[in-house]
Amino acid sequence: MNKDLVEKITSKYYEMFHMNEKVDSKPTMYNNTIECGDGWFDIISQLCEELYAMCPKVVQIKEKFGGLRFYASFTSNYSEQAWKLIRETEEASCEICETCGEKGEMRMIDGRMAVRCNKCYEKLLQKNI
Repeated sequence: MNKDLVEKITSKYYEMFHMNEKVDSKPTMYNNTIECGDGWFDIISQLCEELYAMCPKVVQIKEKFGGLRFYASFTSNYSEQAWKLIRETEEASCEICETCGEKGEMRMIDGRMAVRCNKCYEKLLQKNI
């Protein structure tokens, strides 16, 4: 995800992404980046909004096997509810183009799975010709 979008999420949900301790007078992040395409910005942002009151500590957000993976820790009071929201978002990511955020489908691209809409997939095919 591009730096500006990562900054937008990590600053809006600051407590979810930063530890209380500081290194060189800067807050230490649990997760230095969000490792997926810009197209999933909206679903990640929505998930963070839904989880915010549960005070999670985000460990990692990335793409794996074509879908979104969201790793966080919670107090036991919220675990079941939180994991349900995370599972639903991860499942939804399998139908959202990781590049642009439009409706997409799982495709094999250069030997790995990825979700792309028809338009983004066609651009990839044209590049490879």
